[in-house]
Formats: sequence, C-alpha cells, structure tokens
Amino acid sequence: MDFQYAYNEQWKARAILRGIYDGVYDFTNRDDFRKAIAADRTLRTDGDMLVREIYVDYMPTNALKLRVGKQMLSWGETDGLRLMDMINPLDLRRGYLTRSFEDTRIPLWMLRADYDIPGLERYKTYVEFLWIDDFQTNRIAPEGAAWAPANPIYLQNQFAALAGLGLVPVLADSPRTQTLRNSRFGGKISSHLGGADVTLNYLYTFEDSAVFKFRGSGPGRSTWSRSTRGRTSPGRR
Repeated sequence: MDFQYAYNEQWKARAILRGIYDGVYDFTNRDDFRKAIAADRTLRTDGDMLVREIYVDYMPTNALKLRVGKQMLSWGETDGLRLMDMINPLDLRRGYLTRSFEDTRIPLWMLRADYDIPGLERYKTYVEFLWIDDFQTNRIAPEGAAWAPANPIYLQNQFAALAGLGLVPVLADSPRTQTLRNSRFGGKISSHLGGADVTLNYLYTFEDSAVFKFRGSGPGRSTWSRSTRGRTSPGRR
C-alpha cells in the first residue's frame, strides 16, 4: 500500500506499507524448514518490514529538495549487478537475482538533500548529499531455509579437519555501536553531457555483511554451520 499526501508545493509526505507471508513453511512438513523458522520466524511472516518507507519532503526553493525519513536510494542502474548501488543493504532470504533490487533493498533512516546548480539547467547538473544514522546488515537465510547459502567448500574441509581433532574455530564478533561518530555520509554530482549521464560519487560506509576474524581454534563441539550465519559484525570499507 502506498500513501501520499501533499500539504502544499513545499511539504509532501509518503508512506509505503508491505506485508510478507510465505506459506511454504506452514504447508511443507520438512525438518530443515522447521529448523529455519526456529532461527528466524520472520521467514514466515515478516512484520519488521511492514512500514517499508516513510519520509517527508521539503522544498524551500525550486532548486533545493530535502528528504528525511526511512527510505531507499540507489546510485547507478545496472541489471543484475550492484556497482554503485551500495547504500542500502539487501534482504537475501527469499532469493538473489530472481528478485528485483527494489524488493530486496532494506530501507534506512537517512537525510538526503538534492540541489540543482543554477546556470547549468541545460545539462541537468545537480549535487546530492546524504547522511545516514542507521545501520543494517544484509539479511541471509538461516540454515535449513530454501535460500540458505552453503558454506565454502574450502572452509568446510579446513574446519572439518579441526573438528576431527576435537577443535572448533574461535570467531570474534565485534559489532559496531550505532553512534553519531559511526554515521555514514556521501555525496554525488551528476550531469548530462554528450548524450550520457556522468556522475562522480563518494560514500563513506561500512561493510553490509559480517566480517569474521579467525582467532585460532580451541577444544569443543563443532558449530561451524550455525556460527557462520546470523552474525552482524560490520567491517570498515
């Protein structure tokens, strides 16, 4: 559901609501599916994404537009690839390239400003700034789910050898705190030159997927298949 409201030419608001229900976990009696639901109940019914986007637009002048709220922003358009589309993380629990990035992007709370440079209207030249005080990681399907990723064969072999010796890998989980200092920001200048769109982009951000630091091995029961999923330890990019 998509709701839009325009108070006047300067103030506008929009809210996009979405609900997801996946019946395969109710109508298919499989042990691996039950295991996946126990790890992530939102696979069946996703209520976290009910309010998909909600933001307010303010245009003090025709050249300046401010947008604040929960939103998605894509830099660059490439079918099947994400070359510059690195602002919003992805929800990959229900498919990879089989779904549109419009459906898999995870909205973030951010402040965005677009400014059309005076005198360059014929070249459609504008600058864009964004500030993100929100951090989400890519969402990966847990073990047993239909789209759960397999462990890399190389790592499986290496850690299987350790498990045979009664050892397990020691992984350090150090998630970043969500503070003002850890905010992300960026900017873009775009222009239409010679029949082509040309942009210059800069984004200060963090890795959207977990980065694991191997700290050696120690005695214990092997839990490699479970410990490699669901962690959120963003590394600096």
